[in-house]
Amino acid sequence: MARDGVVVDMATFRKQRNGVGISVHEDPLIGYYDDVGGEQLWIHVLHKTLEYGVAPVSWTDYFT
Repeated sequence: MARDGVVVDMATFRKQRNGVGISVHEDPLIGYYDDVGGEQLWIHVLHKTLEYGVAPVSWTDYFT
């Protein structure tokens, strides 16, 4: 609880998906998209999307 504020439980996404924090979907109209919990790191998103032969459109500068 936060007085005069908002608390966001970023781990709820994972809890609702049986421990999976990244869910990759394919839509015939828009292509692939991810549902990603806020606690996930970009490197985990990259690894998960590579399993489907795709990668995030935006990259962070810590990939080396």
